[in-house]
Amino acid sequence: CQVCSQFTDTIEHFLVECPAKWPVWCALYNHFFSSCPPKQSDVLSHIFSLKLPPDPLDIRSSQIIGSVLGELWRAHWRLIFDDIPFSSSMIISS
Repeated sequence: CQVCSQFTDTIEHFLVECPAKWPVWCALYNHFFSSCPPKQSDVLSHIFSLKLPPDPLDIRSSQIIGSVLGELWRAHWRLIFDDIPFSSSMIISS
């Protein structure tokens, strides 16, 4: 993994299990779903099976998870192509 330099980059690691990306999911679940820390297996299940947590009052769960996936994707490829360091705190604040 080019983000954490610790693991082989599987799809699960790329999306959720990377130690640099996991804090983003924890912050997301804490803020929207009152569940921190969530289990990585639950987050992966929400992504791959689309069995999402209940919608918060003002936004759909699919929109929340989709937005986070997009931001993680963007930050990952900024590191690869533009040499901009990956920052969980920047994703969380956006």
